[in-house]
Amino acid sequence: MISRVIEVFVPVTSSPFVFQDSDYAILVLEDISELVELRNIIPICAVCKQVRTDENYWIQVESYLKDLLDIDFTHGLCPSCRDKCLHELNALKQNNT
Repeated sequence: MISRVIEVFVPVTSSPFVFQDSDYAILVLEDISELVELRNIIPICAVCKQVRTDENYWIQVESYLKDLLDIDFTHGLCPSCRDKCLHELNALKQNNT
């Protein structure tokens, strides 16, 4: 048997009223799951990878995540960036000699 859990955000609004001497209530259920999901999308620049804050400022992704989730980062170079940097350094060395 396959079981699956789906998280759904549903605010409930109620409005009581009296009709013909009887008490009733109208319940309104609203699925806001899509709004919650959109809130989890981070606007990030495709070129420099800075993140746009709610105040419309652009900050480094590390600063954004540090402020939001208290995450610390260490920095290094992935193999392809390392190779690119080494290639550029070697080219500079050859131009300076």
